[in-house]
Amino acid sequence: MRKENSEFNMYFLSQPGVQLLHNNDYYGCSELDGFACYVVADGLCSGNHKQPDPSARIAVEAVISAFNEKPSIGKGAIAKYLKAAHNALYDTKYVTGGRASVMVVVTNYQRLRYGHAGNCRFNLYRSGKIFEESDDNSLALELIKSSRLQKDKIAEHEERNNLDPKFPAIFLPTR
Repeated sequence: MRKENSEFNMYFLSQPGVQLLHNNDYYGCSELDGFACYVVADGLCSGNHKQPDPSARIAVEAVISAFNEKPSIGKGAIAKYLKAAHNALYDTKYVTGGRASVMVVVTNYQRLRYGHAGNCRFNLYRSGKIFEESDDNSLALELIKSSRLQKDKIAEHEERNNLDPKFPAIFLPTR
């Protein structure tokens, strides 16, 4: 019943990369009666358009598979979904490069919980305003926090894809 009374508006905004980068973003979801899981992964490789990097696809498929095996909204479950992506990428790292940032959102149609790894951020909008916003694990975010970089300049900064070594591999908010 909760699924029928819930409405999620999802928008996947992405454009193919140009020049030196090839955009390898990937999205997947699984909507069950009691739970739903939405996953976005960002993978970048050099501009080889004949053989795009499948790392983002591998990460998303691993998360969806782990979710479908044991759906849950618990923090531990979301950590296991992200760990499944990590393991899948690790197993293929010599073939694919094994690099992707992953965002997982799980809902029971009343509440939602998210977890992420890498330089991706979560924004939840309600009535056109940001209701919930996460940080990412990038060095550029540290520059913003120390007032050495403006937030609107993060997409142009050379450190935007470099991860801060102080952060754990998996970040789960307390909410």
